[in-house]
Amino acid sequence: MKNSMPLIAAVILGLAAVYAVSKMLSDKEIAGQEEMMAVCIANHDLVAMQELREGDLSYRVIPVAAAPKNALKWGEVAIAYGQRIPRAIAMDEFVLVSDVRMNASLAETIHDGEWVIPVTFANPTLIAMLLPDDEIAILASWTDGKGTDDMGEATKQTTLLMPCVRVMGIVGANGQFREPQTGGSSTILVALPPQQAEILVAAQQQAELYPVLRKRNDRTARNRKDGGVVDSSTFRKVRENLTAVELPEVPLK
Repeated sequence: MKNSMPLIAAVILGLAAVYAVSKMLSDKEIAGQEEMMAVCIANHDLVAMQELREGDLSYRVIPVAAAPKNALKWGEVAIAYGQRIPRAIAMDEFVLVSDVRMNASLAETIHDGEWVIPVTFANPTLIAMLLPDDEIAILASWTDGKGTDDMGEATKQTTLLMPCVRVMGIVGANGQFREPQTGGSSTILVALPPQQAEILVAAQQQAELYPVLRKRNDRTARNRKDGGVVDSSTFRKVRENLTAVELPEVPLK
């Protein structure tokens, strides 16, 4: 029995090693399937109000899901040079769009293949909370003109118009795209491919638009048709097979 103990221990250690190697290979395989992106980092310690020059920034390749909000992409590093950063940035720390956008023009922040247009929403509540490079979906609600609901009102339809749109900035009182939101502005600037920009311009003339905040870099829920359409039949089906609720004369204690 004593002679068999080293053999048993060796077998256990061997199995543990096989498991560890298998897990490592599996983790690498999963990591290899993740979408990656190159983001800017400080090449050395940077001080507040320092003017950025070539050599001050480097890059790091990380999963898209792990990218900090508003991280400056390495492909856009050119807009950073010549800008003065408003804060100190330690070596290897991520550089954010907000660090370099204060003195950049709107045209310098547009990605290839994008057009920027203003869009005005029916409700400005969410607009006050948005920042440049946030992502939103846009819902459209309009009167279809084909009938009336149970109250005799013209029926409305609501659908998902744009599943994912990049916010470029908020239109402030003085027309500056980087101004903080004040005074209840309901207009923002968004970046879209040309055809989608045309559709959004036309939609503003025919429908009320509503923004919905998305998680940044979320690759799911991007199919417009998945949203379906909400109309009078939607609420009629909601009421089917339900019993009318009555308010009790005496409140429950």
